[in-house]
Amino acid sequence: MATINLGSIKFNWKGAFNNSTAYAVDDVVSSGGNSYVCIQASQGNAVGNATAYWNIMSTKGTNGTNGTDLSSLLSTRGDLVFKNASALARLAKGTEGQVLGQGANDPAWVNGSAKTLTTRGDLLYRNASTIARLPKGTNGYFLKQGANDPIWAEAPSGKVHQALRSVNSSVVSSSNDLGGKNFPNNKAYGNGAQVCVINITPVSLTSHFYAWYSEAAGVGSNAVSVSAIFFDTTRGNLGSANSYANDVGGINVHAIFNVPGSGQVTVQARNLGSHNGGTHYTNSDQSGNTNGGQATLTVIEIED
Repeated sequence: MATINLGSIKFNWKGAFNNSTAYAVDDVVSSGGNSYVCIQASQGNAVGNATAYWNIMSTKGTNGTNGTDLSSLLSTRGDLVFKNASALARLAKGTEGQVLGQGANDPAWVNGSAKTLTTRGDLLYRNASTIARLPKGTNGYFLKQGANDPIWAEAPSGKVHQALRSVNSSVVSSSNDLGGKNFPNNKAYGNGAQVCVINITPVSLTSHFYAWYSEAAGVGSNAVSVSAIFFDTTRGNLGSANSYANDVGGINVHAIFNVPGSGQVTVQARNLGSHNGGTHYTNSDQSGNTNGGQATLTVIEIED
């Protein structure tokens, strides 16, 4: 009865194939990334070709053409791999400061992060063409939607946005006839003479303008002198002084006007003349001599 060495019932790993080594049955070697098992004792019979002596045990994988070979697919430091419509694909590294976003189907690099957000409190939003930075707002402001993009705005709490003033110390006169004590005629924009003017652009579209005008008025006859505030071509309000026996009267006019839009508004105070055509003098006595007066127009933008 034959004797069997139980210790030999196994494969014997011999490492890389060596042409000068004698191999016995069940020896296993590696060559070219494959592994081979000896099926007939021999020496000098190269694996792969001498099929009478060697059987292949395992074959190395092949570099795929569909992206499975990541070492060749990822060519640049920072590259990423994603699945496109049919296979694994390379997303080339982005520009410093960009962030990874989702395109219509595949991921993409978009502008953002520390290179765009330069100040603590900055925000990112989408403008007409790309990702943009909204700089941090002023303390107490809130984020609101502008015409297209988000903006910072003050909370609507009766705050004053801006105040402008126009002063005129010159004598301004008008003999415009308003047609009677109820002023029925000639009080539209363009009548009389301009005294003070302010051009103002609103800070907020939800605010309003408050205007106040004052003057010392003299009239060349017993008459009622009249002044008015205009917002662009719209009359806001009238003010008058009754000058009897050539007295000098004080005129004060107040008006409120809602902001019409984002563009500039022209606010002006006009000397509209008098109820009977008697000459109305601003900053003057009844004869046109300066009385040291100072006509003043003030416009304040207040948030509703």
